Amino acid sequence: MEVDGPALFNPRLNISVPRERFPEIGLLGMLFTDLEKVIRRLRTLRLTDVELSLLSAIVLFCTDREGLAPNVALETVETDLSLALKCQLILSHGDGTVAFAKAVEVLTELRRLATLYLDDILNSQVIIESGDGGVR
Repeated sequence: MEVDGPALFNPRLNISVPRERFPEIGLLGMLFTDLEKVIRRLRTLRLTDVELSLLSAIVLFCTDREGLAPNVALETVETDLSLALKCQLILSHGDGTVAFAKAVEVLTELRRLATLYLDDILNSQVIIESGDGGVR
């Protein structure tokens, strides 16, 4: 997702959302605003594709999600991914401990956003306007 310029733009989906429309789209507008901040923080870390992949995997395999029963295998995967990210950051950035601490801050923010918005988004109704102005 590209955050520079007057709109958020996803080149893969060819979707552009102007920032001035964020308040109009309610919950998604608030989510986009928060995601833009996280994206900007991630950019300052200058992570490689490998590091971004590891960070994404850690988000997916986090063990502290609500309603998730304790699972030793999942905890092991999360620990291994975290260690792999730390090692990769040391290899790529020299002082991996500082970069790792900043990456953990971003992880914490991503988890906070997931907790904050996920239930509301999953339980919201979607209204689709047809090309003739009608609503389906």
